[in-house]
Amino acid sequence: MAKPRFLYLVNPPSPPGALANREGASGLGSLARRTHGFLYPPHLLATLAAAAQGAGWRSRMVDATGAGWDTEETLASIGHEEVPVVVQVSYASHQADGDFLRLLRLERPRAWVLVIGTPSGELAQEWSAEGLADGFLMGEPEGAFVAALACREESEIGILTPEKLKARGYDTNGQLTDLDAVPYPAWEHIDQERYRFLTILSSRGCPDGCLYCPYAAAQGASFRAQSPLRTVEEADWLVRTHRPSRFMFRDPVFARDRARVQAICSGLRARNLRIPWECESRPEHFDAELLREMQAAGCDTIKIGLETTDPALLVALHRVPHLAAAEAYVARVAEVVRQCRNVGIACRVFVMTGLPGQGEEAILTTGQFLRDLHPDASHAKPYRRYPGTGLGEPAEGGEAQAAVLSRITRPPTPLWRRLWRQFAG
Repeated sequence: MAKPRFLYLVNPPSPPGALANREGASGLGSLARRTHGFLYPPHLLATLAAAAQGAGWRSRMVDATGAGWDTEETLASIGHEEVPVVVQVSYASHQADGDFLRLLRLERPRAWVLVIGTPSGELAQEWSAEGLADGFLMGEPEGAFVAALACREESEIGILTPEKLKARGYDTNGQLTDLDAVPYPAWEHIDQERYRFLTILSSRGCPDGCLYCPYAAAQGASFRAQSPLRTVEEADWLVRTHRPSRFMFRDPVFARDRARVQAICSGLRARNLRIPWECESRPEHFDAELLREMQAAGCDTIKIGLETTDPALLVALHRVPHLAAAEAYVARVAEVVRQCRNVGIACRVFVMTGLPGQGEEAILTTGQFLRDLHPDASHAKPYRRYPGTGLGEPAEGGEAQAAVLSRITRPPTPLWRRLWRQFAG
């Protein structure tokens, strides 16, 4: 008797008292010390649902993190059938993910468990030896997922790679070579009311070599992009089919190829989609003309990384090649903020704390720069080391440094304003 072609796609629960954003940092994830807040929708799982559907599989999304479920509620949403249970994990949440896999094995012994998003080969080997899953799909899974599902008839599977599965469209590093061939995410499988936006991943990778960057570690050091037409067609389909209030390009360096961005903007204007969107890229990738074209096509927000104003630290991070370039880089950030203000685009600036060699003076100088610049928003993120990156371990005090930066850039509201707000409403 043939086994049913049905599977579960699981975004596991967050650890108690935390929020696991497994789509963050290009799938290496982030973990916030709070239970509610910013969360990316499960783009990868939605894409795998589409790939499975194209091969005749039905699937159910179990988005435990998005729903705020605990482990018991999550397991209650997974049946006892002898079917694949596909679990997305991340480096940031790997301890909680390992605990979930152990309990899943115990409570659902008939399930065929496939792990995706495995943050490192070492962790996959460790979990495989412990028997936490039947298979671990390494590399970018979209083009090899259906082939991996076919392995469930085999007695021993373990570590799977696109090369081992003989999946087409991959390079030797397990990265996709034709992003136009990736299916549109099956967003109908998620509860869209839980998320403020949906996402498009139109390019991957970055060759700039910043030592801390998880995006290059996960996606590679070469820039790979969809064609402008494919990107515009997905945006058109997304808006007309799912009607999100906005969408976000998840590309690490969306504007790296200026001509591609211009072609995308032209296509979006021609389709008259009239929906706001946002993107991120290095500050050097933007200029006044390109920002005007993006704004006319619906872009209302960009995100750029300043990281720090300390010249020596920028060089040590490989953010800039030498000290002489550091001043121009910081000046470029300031210019992009001003240009965004002029064309009506919100600019959000990100900095890092807890970097190796980052002292109090560097924190104060960066904070004062942001306070004087007054971007639409500034975000201080404690540095975290990810597998495959070249920077050392975080310095102590990153959380405290982030709090200091927040106080500098967002000073307390004056008493008279707080009283007025209370009186007014």
